Amino acid sequence: MIKKHSVFIILSAVFLISVFIRLNQITPTVKSHEQTYILTLQTSEIWRNSGMLNCHLTPMWTYGNPGDKYIAYYKRLEDSKGDNYYVSFPPLSFIVAHLALYPFNIEYGKLVLQILNLLLHFLSAFTIYLIICSLCKQRSDKLFLPAFISFIVYSFLPVMLFFHTDIFFPEMLGQVLWIVSIYFVLKYKDNKNAESFFTLFFVLFLFLYSEWIAVFFVITLCIYLFFSKKEKTNKLILITSITALFSAGFIMFIQYSSIAGISEMLHSMGLRFLERSGFFGQKYSSMGVHILSLGSLKLFAFNLNKALTIFGYLIIVISLLLFFKKDNSVLTSDIKFVLVLSIFPILIHWIAFFNANAIHLLLMSRIAVPISILTGVILYSLMCKYKNNLYFKILTFFIIIFFTVYSAFLYKKKFTFCENYPDLRVIAETIKKTAKPDQSVFITCNTDILEAEKYLTFITKRNIVKVSNNENVKEFMKKVNKKEDAIVFHINDKEIKSEVLFFNACNKN
Repeated sequence: MIKKHSVFIILSAVFLISVFIRLNQITPTVKSHEQTYILTLQTSEIWRNSGMLNCHLTPMWTYGNPGDKYIAYYKRLEDSKGDNYYVSFPPLSFIVAHLALYPFNIEYGKLVLQILNLLLHFLSAFTIYLIICSLCKQRSDKLFLPAFISFIVYSFLPVMLFFHTDIFFPEMLGQVLWIVSIYFVLKYKDNKNAESFFTLFFVLFLFLYSEWIAVFFVITLCIYLFFSKKEKTNKLILITSITALFSAGFIMFIQYSSIAGISEMLHSMGLRFLERSGFFGQKYSSMGVHILSLGSLKLFAFNLNKALTIFGYLIIVISLLLFFKKDNSVLTSDIKFVLVLSIFPILIHWIAFFNANAIHLLLMSRIAVPISILTGVILYSLMCKYKNNLYFKILTFFIIIFFTVYSAFLYKKKFTFCENYPDLRVIAETIKKTAKPDQSVFITCNTDILEAEKYLTFITKRNIVKVSNNENVKEFMKKVNKKEDAIVFHINDKEIKSEVLFFNACNKN
């Protein structure tokens, strides 16, 4: 039995080393900068109280207190009850997280999600292993060196150690399903069995219901197959892919439009595209990052460079030298197919959502997919040439050892963060004890704490908006037509003071 599963046991043992490297980051305590965990846990917590179906199976970020209605630090899609919904992504990752968290106390929620995240990291790395075995026509139950090293690369790249430990958001589940989709498309592209196309439809549907890059994946797949030669099989995959795309799209359209109507849904999603595309200049782009700005291009390059590391650049250079040789026999049709499916969706996403990619390092983790696949293909090519060369095997061994040690060092140095604002939890307890359920909560903050309102909202279980002064509070309350009292907490380096504004009296004046 052990011999039968020896490859899986070896891969699991190697992956456990990557877990050990991240061990000090695996904790139930949510840090103030861990906004993806905060928003995922907040969604699950509100779904527990309000019911998933009552929230349209969509992340809802408004707590149930009367004072919290219409109070949002960033309004996304708001219904007539004053509840704020997150529709920037398909909802599958939130649903999966909620189901995983359901048996546990929410206080241990981050730890539960991190364990789930590590399992998904292993699943994606293992699928990379299967893809390389399939491309090189090798059995996956026998340890195949190029596939094994691709597994190591995907498991130990610093950006992946970060991505599957410090982040839990739609991009994470989307990337796993992207890799799984590549594997099943490769596996079934020459298979005319109806059952295989049902499996492919199911995988693609889940992918499309988790992350927007799935749309670009399906577009890439359809264009590639449309111009390839195996017409009958390609037609079946095309039909399956397009059916999955429209099925997931139709369900999301019904789901999101049921919140506040079609017009409000399109308006909300249109605004988010304005912000995240970076096509519409500094004014309409999030943080002013847009595609025509040299500073924004530098920011994009900085995050890409951080994700690639020296190893990533090395793989790209070797790939270009190897694949553009005239007598190249490595690039089989299957390898070309997989490389297209792993590279072009990223390129399209970079263009379509330049702002989001430039701002968020986590989006650059996608580069790990083609880098890992290219590593396996390159090594297979070199193995065919230097199969019995002892020096080649020794060199390969030392490069992999160096890569893992270097990756661990880089992750510790540049990708891990401590809690910079431990006093925020004390501030949260003060707000929690002071604010009444029917009061709307605001903060002024003259410290350098970045987006403190997100962390405070989660810890206090109250929706909180950051303002500059009391006049901003009055303007906000008037804009949303709220007549209840508001309580403002003035936070600075030394103390926290609270002040109640009586809005019935303000309105009379």
